[in-house]
Amino acid sequence: MTEHETGSEKIDPSEIESSLTAVSRKLSDSAQLKPGSILIRFTDSGEEYSIEMTGREVRMTRGAPATAPLVEVAGSSTVLKAIMDGRKEASRAFQAGGIRVQGDVPYLEAVLKEIGLLQCE
Repeated sequence: MTEHETGSEKIDPSEIESSLTAVSRKLSDSAQLKPGSILIRFTDSGEEYSIEMTGREVRMTRGAPATAPLVEVAGSSTVLKAIMDGRKEASRAFQAGGIRVQGDVPYLEAVLKEIGLLQCE
């Protein structure tokens, strides 16, 4: 396993923001989702980003959301970027311990299924 695969290599913040923006765009184009926010914590850099859904609008911002998030996802930048880019399946990364999830897991599952980042098994 290479260093990149183990998640110990840090990704440039601009690459992370690019992936988060792409996820936000996919969510904007998808069916209407329940309003709420997802807090994403990158454990190797300490950075936090939020994806907030208001029902019709999706916003990606740096930092924690203004209100308590429905769900928090934490992991290394390499693992989280691989999931956002569709190169790694979210449930497998979770089962392998590559990401930690707290909060409304069914909400996160619905969001990931909506944009094709979670396979139904």
